[in-house]
Amino acid sequence: MEENIFMTAKLQGVLRPTYFKLTVILILVHLLLMAYHPTLIHNLEMKFYDLMFQLRGPEPVGPEVVIVTIDDASLKELGRWPWSRQHIARFLEKMQQAGAKVIGFDIIFAEKEEQQGLDLLYRLERQFSHLSQQYPELDRWLKTQKKLLDPDAELAAWIRAGGTVVLGYFFQGLEKQQVSLREIMTISPQLIKSSTYDLVRWTAAEGQSFPLLAARGVEVNLPRLTEAAADTGFFNALPEPDGAIRTLPLVIRYQDDLYAPLPLAVL
Repeated sequence: MEENIFMTAKLQGVLRPTYFKLTVILILVHLLLMAYHPTLIHNLEMKFYDLMFQLRGPEPVGPEVVIVTIDDASLKELGRWPWSRQHIARFLEKMQQAGAKVIGFDIIFAEKEEQQGLDLLYRLERQFSHLSQQYPELDRWLKTQKKLLDPDAELAAWIRAGGTVVLGYFFQGLEKQQVSLREIMTISPQLIKSSTYDLVRWTAAEGQSFPLLAARGVEVNLPRLTEAAADTGFFNALPEPDGAIRTLPLVIRYQDDLYAPLPLAVL
């Protein structure tokens, strides 16, 4: 009888909750969930992360950065997207007149803007090319009209004139795994060389196998626009499994170079 009482008291002592026991149990449960359900733990962590910012509340934004958005009111006034490059050029003109120190675009101007009037001028120039020496006034007129009707050239001129415009580009086929350099597609790498981390050097073969985000391709702006820009940077965003965007990559590997994001290029 006394032995049973002793065993019962001992069992009660073992089962009696204490802070130490609860801590050990929570750690074990966490480790088990991390081993068998890592996605669940990550999602819970992100939800607590969101809750922390919600409890903190919004903070006042400084006047140093202004975000210009393309909203419904803009679309009603200027028409559906994409807009003419002439509208973008007018925007740059006004921003530069307002004293903007740096202007960054998270928009890609990948294709040439077609103008029917410009195509007609090119046809006239080809058709009357044999008369350019006989009628130099006609040749000068055609060249002047081409400049007036070429929105890409106008935008490139304003980008170059400001000297503070940073254009964005977008990497394709991102993978967080070891990727052989020979397997990565090469798409206009020279156009984005300005946004590489120049001080990074591969000193050993093992360094190239580090599991960085690697891209297989890149969507860039027109060469004439990229060459006119002060710098470039990628604006890829990586959504979480729940669809929310909480972080941005600071480096993406493309071929044998490491590239910086648009916010850093703007700074």
